[in-house]
Amino acid sequence: MTDPRAIIELVTFAEGLKNELRHSTTSTGRHESVAEHCWMLCLMAMAVFDAVELEVDRMKVLKMLIVHDLLEIITGDIPVFDKLEMAEQAAADEEAALEEITAKYHMGTEIAALCREFEATKTNEAKLARAIDKAEALIQHNNAPMDSWDQNDYDYQTNFGHPNRHYFDVDPFLQALRQQIDADTMAKIDAAGRLDQANTDAVNAYREGKR
Repeated sequence: MTDPRAIIELVTFAEGLKNELRHSTTSTGRHESVAEHCWMLCLMAMAVFDAVELEVDRMKVLKMLIVHDLLEIITGDIPVFDKLEMAEQAAADEEAALEEITAKYHMGTEIAALCREFEATKTNEAKLARAIDKAEALIQHNNAPMDSWDQNDYDYQTNFGHPNRHYFDVDPFLQALRQQIDADTMAKIDAAGRLDQANTDAVNAYREGKR
């Protein structure tokens, strides 16, 4: 029989995601928590399961999205544009966090395995989870007030050649989703009169009616 204290300890640990804030803000301008981000990912997954052609174990995708950021309770949340600059150190810190979770918490081995599968992005489940993770962050930025954006946000949101774009290439619907997000991004920036802060290639394509 599972010790009830083990469940309480896991939930108490996971509560830390409610306190860990992300770079993104909500539509009211306050910073969102990592827990809120993970909840939205699961809702998005439910919404796209029937839209994608990718064959996946839906429960596994949901589990992956629920737990993939638990290590940030230990490492903290690192914005994607910072993480790319410190990739090697970030990977080492994340692995150490997963080892700690494995050693200390109920379901630690399963949680760590799901996190590593997500990071490796080789299975269909991980590919879909990764695309949803990236899409939600882009959508959240578009839902946030324009004055919450800094130049990093303009650079990331409008760099349509960014390496992370390949996560959407695994399925036609995911490609269409990314194209719509890109169009929404440019329209938001244009409406704010701030196209001068966006990626030049993206602006040119937008003005030509290609996005």
